[in-house]
This record gives sequence, C-alpha cells and structure tokens, in this order.
Amino acid sequence: MNNPLLEKPVEETSYRHLFLGLSVALVLLTVWAVYDETVSRRPWKKYQKEFQIIEYAKVNKDFQKFLEGTYNAKRVAELHEKLKVEEAQLDQSKEYQEAMTVFKKADIIFSDRVNQRRAVKSEYDEAAYEFTHAKQTKSNRMETYRKVMEAVKKEVDEATKHAAETQDAREAAKANVDKLNAVLRGLREEWEKLEGPKLDFEERLARIKGRSVEIHQMIIPGLQKIDRCLSCHVGVNKKGFDAPDIPKVHRSHPGMDLPLDHPKNILARHPFDKYGCTVCHRGDGEATKELKAHGYHQSGELVHHMMEPMIKKEYLQASCAKCHQVTTGPGMEVVQKGKDLFKKYGCLACHKASGWERLAGWEGGSVSVDLAEIADKTQDEIDYGFVEPPHTWDSYMVQRLMNSQKVNPARPEQGIPYDSPMPNYHLSKDDATAIATLLHAFSRETKNMPAAYKVAGKALQEPEPKGVVAAGRQVFVKYGCGGCHGLNGEGGHVNYNYEGGPTKEQAMMPKLQNLADKYTDAELEERINLGTQPEGKFDPHDVTPPLFMPKWKGIISKSDMHELVQYLKTIKGKKEKGAEEW
Repeated sequence: MNNPLLEKPVEETSYRHLFLGLSVALVLLTVWAVYDETVSRRPWKKYQKEFQIIEYAKVNKDFQKFLEGTYNAKRVAELHEKLKVEEAQLDQSKEYQEAMTVFKKADIIFSDRVNQRRAVKSEYDEAAYEFTHAKQTKSNRMETYRKVMEAVKKEVDEATKHAAETQDAREAAKANVDKLNAVLRGLREEWEKLEGPKLDFEERLARIKGRSVEIHQMIIPGLQKIDRCLSCHVGVNKKGFDAPDIPKVHRSHPGMDLPLDHPKNILARHPFDKYGCTVCHRGDGEATKELKAHGYHQSGELVHHMMEPMIKKEYLQASCAKCHQVTTGPGMEVVQKGKDLFKKYGCLACHKASGWERLAGWEGGSVSVDLAEIADKTQDEIDYGFVEPPHTWDSYMVQRLMNSQKVNPARPEQGIPYDSPMPNYHLSKDDATAIATLLHAFSRETKNMPAAYKVAGKALQEPEPKGVVAAGRQVFVKYGCGGCHGLNGEGGHVNYNYEGGPTKEQAMMPKLQNLADKYTDAELEERINLGTQPEGKFDPHDVTPPLFMPKWKGIISKSDMHELVQYLKTIKGKKEKGAEEW
C-alpha cells in the first residue's frame, strides 16, 4: 500500500517536458497553417508573381530596344530647351498676355450664358410637361400652362441667342491666342510624339511593378458561370507571350497576335467578358487549385467525382458545336469529320440522338441507348474493367469506337454471354477521335446553351441525286442501314446466336445482296416497314440475338421507301453457300 505522506506534492511536480512538447507542436502547427494558407491553398499567388517577373522583363526589353532604336534622345533634348525658351518669351509678351486675358473673360461669359440657357430650358421643359399632362387629363389649367410655356419659350430663344453670340466671341479670342502660340504648340506636338512612347513604357513598367496579387474573377451572366482561370493564367488575355521558353501557364491564348478577321483568332469573336473560359475548355471555373480546376492527376487519371473535367485539346472542337450545331467552318474540321463518319457508319440506325435531329434529318433508332447525353456520363457510370489507362471518358470512348468487343467482352460468369454487339468498323484512332469529339458535343450543356449564343445556319446540303437509285443510296445512308448490313449491303457484322452462322459466336447480320431475285417491290417495302426480329437462333437454348431491325413504318416516307427499294434491288453479290441472306 502506498503511503500518501511519501508521495511527491503536486506543486513540486514538473510538467516542463509536456509543455515543451505542446509548445513545439503549436509552433509547427502555426508554421504549417501559414504555409498552407499562403502557398498550397493559393497557388495562383505564385503564378501571378512569376508572370509579373516575365511581363516586366519582356516590357523592359522592348523598352530598351525602343531607346536604342527609334527613340531620338538628342531631338527630345533640343525640343525641351526650345519649349523653355518659347514659354519664357510668351510669358514676357504683352500682346500674348492681353490675348489670354480676353480669352479667359470670354470663356467665363460664355459659360455663364450656357448655364443661364440650361436653367431657362429646364423651366420650359417643366411647363411643357404640365401642359401635356393637362391636355391628356383634360384639365381646365391647360390654357394657363400654355401661356407659361409660350412666355418661357421666348426666354429660351433669347438665352440661346446670347449663348451663340458669346460663343462666337470666345472662338475669336481663342483663335487669336492660338495664332500667337502657334510655335509653342508645334514644339509641344513634336515633343509629345517623340516622348509619348517613352512615357507609355515607363507608366506600363510602373503599373506592372505595383500590381497587387489577387483573385481575377469573371462573372458571365449570359451563361450563369463564374470563371477564375485568369488568376493563374494571367497572360492568357495578353499579346506577345507565346514564345516556347515561356511556361505554358503564362502563355497568351493562341491566335491573339493574328489579324482580327483571321479564323484562328478565336478571342476576336469570343471575348472573355461574354464567354469566359470554361464554356469552351470546361473544368471547374470557380476552383483556384489546378487539380480541382482541371480535373486530372499527373498520371492522366481523372479526379474522382469530377463532374466536368477540362476537355483535352484533340476534342476541343466539340465546344464549338455547342453554339455552332449546324454550321461548320474553319476550326471545326474535326467535328465535321465526326459528323460525316457518324452518318457513314449509320450510328443513328441503332441510337437516338435527341436534340440533334438536324444532324441526319431524323432523331435515330431505338435498338440501343440514346446518345444525346452520353458526354455527361460520370466516372461511376463507365466500366473501365477492360479499358487501357488513363481511365477517362475520352480514352474509354475512343477505345470503344475502335474495338467495342475488346472494351465490352463476353463475361459468362456475370451473365453476359456475348461480346458487345456494336459492329467493329476497324476505325483508325483519328477517325475514332473525330466521332468521340462529336459525341462530346452531345452534352446537357449544349442542350441548355442560351439562344443568344447559338449561331443560326443551314447544314451542309448533300448534292442532289441523279436518278432514283442514287436517291435510294442517300436514303440507305441517312437511316444507317449500312451500320448492320455493311456499308454497301455486304453484311459482315456479328450478331451473336443468329441463325445461319458457322457458330453462334460467328453469326452474321444478313447481306442485302441479290434481293431482286427473292422479293417483289411490295414485299421488300413490307419487310422494311414491319421490321424483322431474328427469325431463328443458332442455339435455341441460348439468348435471343441482340441486334434486330426495328419497324420503319412512319419513319421512312413513302417516296423515300420507293427510292430505297430501287437501290436495294441493284445490290449484287456472289452467292456463297451457307452465307446468311436477308
């Protein structure tokens, strides 16, 4: 048992080690808090200070070049001395001093007359208002106000006459002064012309040196956006900072040094105060840290839960299509290529593209998902299991377009018995990127773009077909028949477990060759109008083939249907034993 009498008293117990540890921790915490507040949380401060040094050095270099080149210091000094002599002579000239006195008096009198006219005119305006109001209300005071108005009108006319007379006197006095100091004014004009650029350089350097570090925020009411991108990218709206040795974050926006009417001078037609940055480049405009603003890690992977990361350069033309949905021009070549490929491979045969009906003249099919908002898919809505890094929407979409079966393979253990039924068109990466760029434009923001920002125009018109067969070919392309049956009706696209293939994994969509030997025009029209579900399975116990032809009745017009049938009848091909035909 402890003896309380032998224990050390509390007042004699030392806590110096504890207090020392807490003091050190407090100091370290304070240092970290200051660093985190001033540096890591505000990287834009560092960028602004860096750009300040770059801009000062550039302007100072231009200034020195000016001083060593076009600046005529000798002539400026001569003019300075001549100005002093001329000013001294005028100060001693009795004629000039008298002329100045006359001008000053005339100027004062003229100002008084102008103010008197303004006062009388305001009385007249008041009387005119009261007269008009009495007239409209049919007041019995209308005649009274009319008389007041007429009386004051005479005063206004008199005041106007006096003001005009005093103005003439003032102008005459000024002309006399100008005549006497003509030499002085000529010297001053020449001096200002030579010395003005030097003063502008000095003022600009002083302004750069005294610039405060602060958040640069743009409020774009028309788009309901707030962009703070210029807090870090300070030089993006300034010309001349496009040299390769300037860090990317400090460079001018591309095309700024080009003529205003040049198609690559984007900012000439899209000023910052109306468009900002993120309407084109996307990202989080309100963020002030790179990771949150751009949405990508150094590895290229997306920041999790980033709703709208910055759009990569190769897909940037998708942003043009937000406003220029129909028109196509310089700088939109990739989007136009995507549109052409989208039509060529018949994407709308299976997919809707709601809101983009003008892209091909109709909204699309119902075999698969609507592409209208595919660009808005979040990270959690995309299966990256078979996608090569980086795991981004762009990477996923390009790989899927190039080889959908590789990205979405069969997984029997998960209840997915077949590879993706989307046909493999063996697209090049450039072609896949062009289509992905177009799909990028199928975003919710494009749909919600204010009308004031949308550019009206007509879509590129296809040449008028010569003959019914050529017209039928256009119908074939418009409704995406080649998407499943081959670009020229030659078949070749897999439809798992469809009847007629050598194996259920190799079953193909039917060819459209030699139909004239099998069907009449009426039979072909009926078959197309009613659509066709797969008529048989390779394996009766396995799943129904995923691809089918929807009903086209009410979608394809009678005239288009007639032309389509005439075209289909012209497709010929070698009959192969065991090959599936429609």
